Amino acid sequence: MAVSRGWCARLWLLVIYTSQAPEIAQQTIDAFKAAYPAVEVEWTRNGTTQLMNVLHTEIMSGQVKPDVLLVADAINLGALKKEGQLYAWQDAPVSQLNPAYYDADKTFFGTKIIATVIAYNTQRAKPVNSWKALAVAENKGQIAVPSPLYSGAALYKLHTDINTPSIGWEFYQQLAAISIAPQDGNGPALKAVASGMDKYGVITDADIIRARKQGSPIDLVYPQEGVSYVTEPVAIMKSVHNLPAGRQSACYLYAVGSGSAAGGGP
Repeated sequence: MAVSRGWCARLWLLVIYTSQAPEIAQQTIDAFKAAYPAVEVEWTRNGTTQLMNVLHTEIMSGQVKPDVLLVADAINLGALKKEGQLYAWQDAPVSQLNPAYYDADKTFFGTKIIATVIAYNTQRAKPVNSWKALAVAENKGQIAVPSPLYSGAALYKLHTDINTPSIGWEFYQQLAAISIAPQDGNGPALKAVASGMDKYGVITDADIIRARKQGSPIDLVYPQEGVSYVTEPVAIMKSVHNLPAGRQSACYLYAVGSGSAAGGGP
């Protein structure tokens, strides 16, 4: 996607709230700043749910800080859209994006496809091809699961699972029965499996693939019941302080990720 840099002819301050992993968020910001050095970027990173809590406090106080949001799932951005908090970019250049991966009213745009899958430590566990195959007695206390109260991807998986007959709420009841309590985000869950502290994990595939490439004894399985996926959408706040820079960053983010958002895998 050809992206004009005309908007970045002068210095703009851009504030981004993101739920990306810290090292990935830094890489994202560094790449954007390298492409558009005239834009000064400040960014805050936290789990999607925590970011939404902070943002809603700011909205209530009338002191909204971020210009752009880059979070895991569309559920939270859909809620913000209903509240009238997102900017509708009607003429956004989306010709290379699959319409399934951006909001019809163009208030948020998918940047990549990230699935939640089964992770396993290759030195301690064998691969399993079913979600329910995890919830067995021999895995008691040995499955790392991110919390929907922290992770946007975990929240989206929960919503998907309880509406999927082959998984359902029963899956979470079975996990609870073997002392599995969701907590924190994908990062800590990944570390628990990669270190061997836990045998299995319910983790985003991008994190597992990255750790595997770095030499961690971890691999992944896409279960037979299917997986949930998030598109890590980007949105511009309606209260944006600098709209040209906000548009430029949003366009850059979904243009960079358009290979996966156009329909490919992560």
